[in-house]
Amino acid sequence: REGVTQKQAQELIAECANKAGARAQMRSFLEGRTATSLLSAHRLNRYVVVNVDSTGAASAVIAQLSVRPEVELAFPNRTYRVDGFRNDSLYGQQWALRKLELEAAWEVTNGDSSVLVGVIDTGIDFLHPDLIPSLWVNPAEDRNGNGKFDPWPADELRDGVGGDFDGTDQDGNGITDDVLGFDFVDQTVLNVGDSFGRDPVPFDPLLGEFNAHGTNVAGIIAAAADNQIGIAGVAPGVRLLPLRAFDSRGNGEDDDISAAIMYAADRGAKVINMSFGDSYYSPLMHDAVRYAY
Repeated sequence: REGVTQKQAQELIAECANKAGARAQMRSFLEGRTATSLLSAHRLNRYVVVNVDSTGAASAVIAQLSVRPEVELAFPNRTYRVDGFRNDSLYGQQWALRKLELEAAWEVTNGDSSVLVGVIDTGIDFLHPDLIPSLWVNPAEDRNGNGKFDPWPADELRDGVGGDFDGTDQDGNGITDDVLGFDFVDQTVLNVGDSFGRDPVPFDPLLGEFNAHGTNVAGIIAAAADNQIGIAGVAPGVRLLPLRAFDSRGNGEDDDISAAIMYAADRGAKVINMSFGDSYYSPLMHDAVRYAY
């Protein structure tokens, strides 16, 4: 408060600090500086910072100081965060996020885990550390109940863990073992990572002309944020539903894509990402989209 010398302030704080078991860190700084501003600013020379041992001690010091006539105001020294900054190693290179003003959006939400995003693409590298936290696991088909995707037979142990595949349609949707989305690719001409029949492993083969396309798209959508690695997704809080409808060369058939769209809708996906296109009209895909919508 104006009219109180720094020597008086020092004695007052020391008195309160001793009662609350606090440390008056500014004491040595104040000593011999009776005419010097503490924070070297015109109206900040009235403030003194006190370091206390615990939150309880801080509350006691504030309470004791607040009732003294010499003290204008006593309050905690709060901690703030830099707006929208992420600590992911490649975040500095993600200029598009700032262009889209996502740092402001993140102050409102990072995305909700109840929002399921279907990614119809070449699959997803579901072992990628930046994607694992955002993957949606079907609890009904999660045979071992650990909340993870373990793509091997239930009677086979790997590191003491049985797999999720038991050949049973646990949730009654007509698709067996769909723990983590599904692979709808069933082309007659095989490319890397493909199969003649559809299967429950929507893995992105990471090879071919469009290598890792689905993985990259998934990362843009929901890569984990603030984990000090990789990138930050646009909405890291949402959950990803991998739907493989394109082979490693970026080819996707009408029926596979349409089946993936309908599967996503039946699963309750609020958003379906389809990073592809062509110049012809598809009645089948049109109906699939209408079904989903």
